[in-house]
Amino acid sequence: MNKQGWFEKYFLSGVFLFNKRVAVFLWFGLSSLTVIQSILLNKLNNFIIYRNVFIHATQKANLYLPYPALYNDVNLYGPVFSILIAPFAILPVALGAACWVLANVTFLYYALSKLPLGDKYKNALVILCAHEMMNHSSWLQTNAFVCGCIVFGFVFTNQKKEIWALFFIMLATFTKIYGIAGLVFFLFSSKKPQFILTVPNRGYQFIASVRQFIPEDQILEDSI
Repeated sequence: MNKQGWFEKYFLSGVFLFNKRVAVFLWFGLSSLTVIQSILLNKLNNFIIYRNVFIHATQKANLYLPYPALYNDVNLYGPVFSILIAPFAILPVALGAACWVLANVTFLYYALSKLPLGDKYKNALVILCAHEMMNHSSWLQTNAFVCGCIVFGFVFTNQKKEIWALFFIMLATFTKIYGIAGLVFFLFSSKKPQFILTVPNRGYQFIASVRQFIPEDQILEDSI
């Protein structure tokens, strides 16, 4: 087969979109390269903000005050996030940033792999989203984690496991408020009343779990 025929067969035809090896290579490879670049260029401001959410929570300091000596911008994440970021915050900054990105990339990839789609369509979805995943990774953002939680919300709702669906929807919501969009999945639930009535209970459970690590007055102070 000549070069032109090979190009037409695998690229112009779109066959490469269904190749799992290509999907995995682009998904993990692009994000790995971009986080290495961010570390080398010392563009880690977002991760330093996340890291200090954990540090300030353990010090009982206000999470939302400006700390210009530590980082640019201000923190918008709450006490629940301090628990999520803890395993990465205790590592050296560069290593923690790399592990944070790879954990996000892996989590979302795993969530997408659980969608009720054929394998070739999941591979196509991963390939088409790989560039956006790379862009997300370059800024060390939380969007992939939140998106993964929302995807799991749909997956578990589809499997009629509403308790797990709400766990991930609440986890996304307590990380970033737009995670609450996952509540729309109650429309696909066969147990709509149970789905709706479980929401307050799951919210309380998240708050109660945080109170075991952070005093209630600190949570209230950071919420004002």
